[in-house]
Amino acid sequence: MLKGVRNKYSWVDLGSSFLLSDILAAMLLTQLEHTEKIIEKRSKVTAAYYKLYKKYEQAGFLQLPRIPEGVIINHHAFFVIFDTEINQQKFLDLLRENSIYAYIGYVPLHSSPMGRKIGYKPHKIPRTEDIAKRIVRLPLYTDLPEQGLDYCIKGMSNALMQIYHL
Repeated sequence: MLKGVRNKYSWVDLGSSFLLSDILAAMLLTQLEHTEKIIEKRSKVTAAYYKLYKKYEQAGFLQLPRIPEGVIINHHAFFVIFDTEINQQKFLDLLRENSIYAYIGYVPLHSSPMGRKIGYKPHKIPRTEDIAKRIVRLPLYTDLPEQGLDYCIKGMSNALMQIYHL
């Protein structure tokens, strides 16, 4: 647990796990067959998040993902990097009070069990340490535009107004 948030991914040893059950393989096949529709739906979430957060970025309170010109993304994830760790935590707390579950999706590899085992030290990667304390990955899933996006946007907007008073 990190800041009360469950750690889903952690580097624990050499190698990787690429096992895929038959059920997951069947789900993946269906998703691959509907890739364009999935990306179209998820792009609506991305657009709504950019619209909400743009004025806060322009005011210098946070950073949004920068997509290089000519690059096509799959809208798999959307993150925000807050100006301070305190504001990041306030944001997460305010969302949680409204049953909106954003999370910290990027735990630095050097702080994982394997990273510590092979000798990585936080002071050697200060930028990573800094961003890891301020980043939040926002809810993003295919059915969100039809079921819950308005609720999420309203809750996030209220949280941002409480923190930054814009």
